[in-house]
Amino acid sequence: MNTCQVLTSRLRVYNRSLLRRRIKVDNVINSCKNQERLYYVKDKAFLTLSVLFFLTFFIGIITVSLQKPLMQTLKASSVNPSPLKSFGIVFPQIGKIGDENSEDNKPTQVKVTIVLRDVNGVSLPNRSVKLVTSLSSVNIKPSNLQTTNEIGQAIFNLTSDNPGTAQVQATDVVSNSTVANIPTVEFTE
Repeated sequence: MNTCQVLTSRLRVYNRSLLRRRIKVDNVINSCKNQERLYYVKDKAFLTLSVLFFLTFFIGIITVSLQKPLMQTLKASSVNPSPLKSFGIVFPQIGKIGDENSEDNKPTQVKVTIVLRDVNGVSLPNRSVKLVTSLSSVNIKPSNLQTTNEIGQAIFNLTSDNPGTAQVQATDVVSNSTVANIPTVEFTE
């Protein structure tokens, strides 16, 4: 065999070897591309599940965090006055009886201020308060039903035609709770 033949046979073997290597390289490349596609599909699924998980998580956190303020807001609309923190002020506590139509013998107007507060001591505006007394001769003006102002006060004026001591009772109309701390009013001649 001459040198040329040996070289040619070696080249053929080498080409076959290269061809086999080329096929292996192509197989590896195709395998990598398939794995990339597989990873891409797995990544999409992972991303979708991750987004769903975090959305659910954040919605849960927002719901829990807003539940307490929401409950406080809903609760605030139905606050009832505290019978012990609410009170009444009577001035003057002793009034003179008289005839309202008379110029000389007008009765003393006794001012009764009812202050409604909740258990925390916060004033309750826009609440209806009904005032009654134990004496039937007591006149309540402007009426026996008043609405509290922005600082939680309802103001009544009392006069009487007959002498006596009147127990004053104020009741919140909505909750039907009675104010415990109201002084008596005495009407004298």
